[in-house]
Amino acid sequence: MRLRILGCSGSSYPGHQSPAFLLEDNLLVDAGTVSAALDAEEQSRIEAVLITHPHLDHVKGLAGLAENLLITGSTCSIHVYGIEAVLNILKKHLFNGLIWPDFGVIPEESKPIIRWEILEPYKNSTVSGYTVVPIPVCHTVPASGFLITSQSTRILFTGDTGPTEAIWRYATELSLLIVEVSFPNALEDLALRSGHLTPHLLEIELTKLPDAPRRLVVMHLKSIYRQQIIAELAGIALHHIEVMEDEDVYQL
Repeated sequence: MRLRILGCSGSSYPGHQSPAFLLEDNLLVDAGTVSAALDAEEQSRIEAVLITHPHLDHVKGLAGLAENLLITGSTCSIHVYGIEAVLNILKKHLFNGLIWPDFGVIPEESKPIIRWEILEPYKNSTVSGYTVVPIPVCHTVPASGFLITSQSTRILFTGDTGPTEAIWRYATELSLLIVEVSFPNALEDLALRSGHLTPHLLEIELTKLPDAPRRLVVMHLKSIYRQQIIAELAGIALHHIEVMEDEDVYQL
């Protein structure tokens, strides 16, 4: 399995793109950046998008992707998956014909650019050949992480979350764990209020893992605190922690 990082930052600054992760060529996890990272042919290969939560930095690229598929004459729909509360927010507040066109009915209701696909929490679904399980996490809006498995690979994305519980029950025999850390330790109160983690909070969360993942990668660092967060992550014992960067590629 090939995982390409289109963006992984927790704030928008030059050279720091919003979260979007491309599995092989056809499955996108979050859509903070797409059209800025992929050319027209690459965008046309995307079959499905998993959305962790409806915050703008995780969905804004979906607006551009849908428009690009329309204007290039694509006859295929992209299937956008998420838990029901997340999809309802996107349809009501973004793809509503006011903030952005309703690509759930464009160009035709019977052949829309976007097909909304509800995932049931904790239940297996097949998405573009992968088995996907959405697991609710603790954020300020409805949110889920995703366990994505193929025959030989298990990836767990937390998405944005503060201290949480249920998702760690799925953290067994992982090829890759991708977890967020947004703020340095000095801003723990802000992290907790906004549903995020610090290195210290991550260290506590890691005690909940049933077993250690093969690789543990941190994403969503606030750009202005990036070096401080990296220094604090280095102090966490027992786990080798990698810090994700835009344009990284993982072969799993």
